[in-house]
Amino acid sequence: MMTMKSIVLFLGVSGNLDVVPIPEPPEPSSTRVEADPAEETLRPHEVEEVVKPVKLTESKHGARSVADQTAKASVRPTDNVEDAKPYKPVARDQDDATLRALSKMIFAEVCQDPLAVTCALLAVAYLVQSLMVKPAAKPKEDNKSESGSDLRSRRSSTKTAKSQLAISLNQKIMRLHNADEVVDFALSHTLQGKTDIVNIVTAIHRSAKLASGGSRKRIANDPRVTKLLDALDGFLQEKPPLTILSRAVGNTSWALAKLQYPDEGHPILASLEAAFVENAQGFRPEELMNTVWAFAELRGEGSKKEGQGRALNVARAAVACSDKFPEFTLQQVVYFAWALARLSQIAAVRNSSDVRAGLLSLQHLIFERVASEVHLLNTKNLAMVCWAVAHVHSKVGGNKEQVCTLLEKISAHVLETRELEAFFPGEIASILWALNKVHVDYPTFFHAFRAHILKHGLQGYNSQDIANITCAYVNTHTGDDEIYLALADAANARASTFNRSERMMMHWAFSQLPHLPAPRLAGP
Repeated sequence: MMTMKSIVLFLGVSGNLDVVPIPEPPEPSSTRVEADPAEETLRPHEVEEVVKPVKLTESKHGARSVADQTAKASVRPTDNVEDAKPYKPVARDQDDATLRALSKMIFAEVCQDPLAVTCALLAVAYLVQSLMVKPAAKPKEDNKSESGSDLRSRRSSTKTAKSQLAISLNQKIMRLHNADEVVDFALSHTLQGKTDIVNIVTAIHRSAKLASGGSRKRIANDPRVTKLLDALDGFLQEKPPLTILSRAVGNTSWALAKLQYPDEGHPILASLEAAFVENAQGFRPEELMNTVWAFAELRGEGSKKEGQGRALNVARAAVACSDKFPEFTLQQVVYFAWALARLSQIAAVRNSSDVRAGLLSLQHLIFERVASEVHLLNTKNLAMVCWAVAHVHSKVGGNKEQVCTLLEKISAHVLETRELEAFFPGEIASILWALNKVHVDYPTFFHAFRAHILKHGLQGYNSQDIANITCAYVNTHTGDDEIYLALADAANARASTFNRSERMMMHWAFSQLPHLPAPRLAGP
């Protein structure tokens, strides 16, 4: 039987081909041929040089070359010098005729053995298949996988680097203490493509906090701010994650309202409104109340139709979030009540039946929460909630008894546990205004405040405070000549600061007191 060594030798010699190692694929169990463990197969790389053909001798195991005999003889002692001489290799192309003869002889021997023929055919078939079929796709998939992994790694690295840059820029923005410096810094980095949505929102919010007085309108109309808003609007169109979007809408809306941003056609207001209306349920309480308050303030000068329309849409989305009310802290409840009161001033809001019903529902929740925790409110919060509930009631109605009960409870708490001296002038004036607005009959508070005014004077009270206090005492009939004269003197000292509405209020009040000289206020 021809061995596998002969078969491989045949494949390597015939046709003068080099045999390349090819990974052997696993064979199905039904067709796998078990090799004879006694046989040793020649590895392909060993077939490099061919021994020169010599005369073959016959043995009981078949044809054997003299070279084989020589190889055997070389390992045992011999006196024959010629037999011990090393064999000199011969190149394949030196004697083609001899090689062809040897190939034919091997082929003939192989054809006589069915098993050898089968193995040879299988080997040839495998070789042909390997040459015809492209290399397995798995390595390519691995390469793709590795390439994709590298790409994701690069993206991750880029994202991390960009995040670190954004954090660094935010820290620098927060260290600036001038609105113009903030705007300049943010815009220069935005034009270089280095800022993200958080950086721009931080810059706008920071500039609004730093601006004061007349500088607010100047900053609001600054072309640099317009460019920042253009960039922010682009980020909003990309639909950022809700946590980022809600903070961006809340902070930007608040900042623009604080800056008294003019409604002159910039798309940012429409984008902020749309983002809130679509995602209000996902807003946190602070973001919700900031947005509601801001759009009440941003309704535009002269109550422009577009501004009122945006405020109405925001109000409708806000009242639909009543299920989020338990998430509010007590202070957030107060600020939310204030924001709703500002919204209720807008005709389009209070004339909408569904929004009106929503406002009254939220008003009821506010009453319950505040009434049980009055003792936890500071002086500012007490004044704010009094003004807010009285204002909403005056605009959209509701349960007057419930409103009066809350205002009486707050007033009694102030007199019993607080000193009036602890309140700022505007705060105590707001409580007095609320009691008068809802016609709460609580003269004890008015008497206590009268004594406070006569003792400490009206220093720190502005024209609006003086007008409200005067009308409140006249309406409730709890004042006397002494308090009215003190109020008239304070009005004369601030005559130039009274606006038209405040002058009309003072004129009406003293028209009810004809025996007292009215304050001399400028204007009609």
